[in-house]
Amino acid sequence: RALDGLHPIVDQRKAILPAVAHHWQQADDPERACECLEQAAELALESFAMLEAVELYKKAMALFAQPPAELRVRMAHWHVQLAIAYLQLGNLPSASQHVDSALALQDFVMPSGRLRLWLGYVKLALTHQRNLLFPR
Repeated sequence: RALDGLHPIVDQRKAILPAVAHHWQQADDPERACECLEQAAELALESFAMLEAVELYKKAMALFAQPPAELRVRMAHWHVQLAIAYLQLGNLPSASQHVDSALALQDFVMPSGRLRLWLGYVKLALTHQRNLLFPR
């Protein structure tokens, strides 16, 4: 019962955040607009509003034609979230495209062929282990 009171708050945030993002965009502050759109998209995903989440993540990405280096990891996360949303919508080609985009933003390209795929997995595993042992 206590959680029932939270639904109107979440619904209000979902409705307000895109409008606030528009305000920041008009004020020529894409970073703040992006934060609002990202929050709204996350709320949409949490409430299984996949089409709304797709629209909001795309609007956030459209704010940056060439993403700055510090935004690349965040944009890769958005592509993963878009892939999840498209998967939930049954749109496998779009889901696959966003997985590829997320990997490309992290400078990882899917290898072609079986041997190259396995070598790519080995390289990825070794890189992961190195990052665990020697964090930057």
